[in-house]
Amino acid sequence: MKKGLLFTAAVIGLVGLIYAWVWVEVYQTSQFYYEMATDNYRKGDYGAALKGVETENANGETAFLGGYQQVIDAWDQPYAWPRPSFVEDARGMVDQIINEKLTIAEGEALFQAYFNRDNRYLGRIMLRVGELYEQQQDVDAAIETYEVVRQAFANDDGLIKTASQRLSALKKQEENR
Repeated sequence: MKKGLLFTAAVIGLVGLIYAWVWVEVYQTSQFYYEMATDNYRKGDYGAALKGVETENANGETAFLGGYQQVIDAWDQPYAWPRPSFVEDARGMVDQIINEKLTIAEGEALFQAYFNRDNRYLGRIMLRVGELYEQQQDVDAAIETYEVVRQAFANDDGLIKTASQRLSALKKQEENR
């Protein structure tokens, strides 16, 4: 029985040690990515701050380095604990970029660059582009953008609902003119 407890304690200790090692590696990498994203943000390169910079590894595979998305993705697993505070800071920066910094041209360029690729914020970006068109009183472009959202992100019920609500409001607005 004593050997069994000792073995169990050794296994638990080994698992804990491996987890700590992996946690430190993820922490250091994601902290580096956060700093890269923040540098890109300061330079006004909001696309690179959100998604990172596309690179190619030795095997010819494409990867993104240094975006707030990579920071969030690294810690988005239920067992990734404890999460560093800069993960929430990254979430806040994503919201700030999408809601305050993004222009129509940047949003459309991001859509062109990342459609059918991994970009968890693309739907939100396109909704924001639609809002920006509305603010400029370009109703036709806003309607077109919301239609794109409904078609391109058909699997995201939240985006579909928001785009549909905005489309309805715009169409009612057009009828009342």
